[in-house]
Amino acid sequence: MSINLIKDSMNVLLIDPPGWQKHSLSLGLAYLAGAVRAAGFDVQILDMNNHVYSDERIKQMVIDYNPKIIGVSVKTATANVSAQIIRKLKNIFPEIIYVAGGPHITLCADEFLRENKEIDLGVIGEGEETLVKLIKNIKSGSKDNTRINGICYRENENLACNVYENPDISKLPFPDFESVRDMDFTDFRYPLLTSRGCPHGCIFCCVGLIAGKKWRAREPEDVVKELLQAKENYQMSLFEIMDDNFTLDVSRAKKICRLIIKRKLNLNWWCHNGVRGDRLDRELLNLMKKAGCTSIALGIESGDEGVFNNINKGEKLSDIVRAVKMIQKSGIRCVGYFIVGLPGDSVESTKKSVRFQRELGLSDYKYNILVPYPGTKIGQLVKEKGRLLTDIKGVYHFTDSLRIPFEIEGLSKETLEQCMQLAENQEWAQGENDLIKIK
Repeated sequence: MSINLIKDSMNVLLIDPPGWQKHSLSLGLAYLAGAVRAAGFDVQILDMNNHVYSDERIKQMVIDYNPKIIGVSVKTATANVSAQIIRKLKNIFPEIIYVAGGPHITLCADEFLRENKEIDLGVIGEGEETLVKLIKNIKSGSKDNTRINGICYRENENLACNVYENPDISKLPFPDFESVRDMDFTDFRYPLLTSRGCPHGCIFCCVGLIAGKKWRAREPEDVVKELLQAKENYQMSLFEIMDDNFTLDVSRAKKICRLIIKRKLNLNWWCHNGVRGDRLDRELLNLMKKAGCTSIALGIESGDEGVFNNINKGEKLSDIVRAVKMIQKSGIRCVGYFIVGLPGDSVESTKKSVRFQRELGLSDYKYNILVPYPGTKIGQLVKEKGRLLTDIKGVYHFTDSLRIPFEIEGLSKETLEQCMQLAENQEWAQGENDLIKIK
């Protein structure tokens, strides 16, 4: 049974679907909300990742809020559930315009929109400017989408996707978390983005395809201004840097730290993303510590030098060793992220990784199964020389429930399962005398 809403509303409802990583807010949707609100439109975010709503409750919220547009964030791991949400809502509220955006749309817009005809429009790339232009276009009554960069739309049973340009992120409004329904700001860990894009070519990573290979950075003063505003608005005491490459410009990272110290923000913060071993020095780490940084994570990926060299990361394993030692000496926690299933991986290489990890003396570590994302070199390699074992539109690389998504020549499902078990249950390595001696 469909329900008709009042047609003159221009309210926008953005939905973050359920995923594995709880207690984290969608920074992408908060940026979209900030842009929509700055353009003069009302917007709300429905956080279905951290709140469980019944179908009846969601239905009533839509009736009460009366949105003209519903936008749903689509990551590869949540693509199926995102489509299901849109399908359910479309059956009840067919007159609402449904827009899908996010990483998976940027990677697979054509395929996803063909499979899910309930979706009216797609947004590829960074969507702040695109969404605002789309809202204005809809408000004007125009059905001409040809001049909106980054829009995917249906045209005579065909799909068309307009090219897009990455925005100047220094000109974007700050993210808006006050638009999140039922938001609890208790112990709020503020997600901070100081740059977008990454010039490196890691074969497993799709950041360059989504946010571009060109690194675009905000001015340090603007970053600290956002933190000051967030501290006042949300009474938060902790933030986390979400960049894909925070320390690419070491001097800029130092300037941000100096400004945090100068303005006496007195905030603790993590940097569990965007730090490379070859883009750290002692001065930066000491400044990060003084500015309140308590924990840094490095993407180590593999402790087997042969496997590490296969991933085109652009740094050496020795850079990782040097960085870990410096981080530990600075008094900051050091966390390591590893990937199982990289080219050249095996039971023996996994054992090398575990021995390497144990010798590093990390504060914490996490092993993740490789997911061959569309468009990546790994994705292409699996397509050519292997096979998918499951629909990856529902597979998490961060997960507590092991699912092997692929196998490839020389690396069977059984071998990958054994490698993950070795990495997660390291009792076999206790007391071994053949640990790698790190220099």
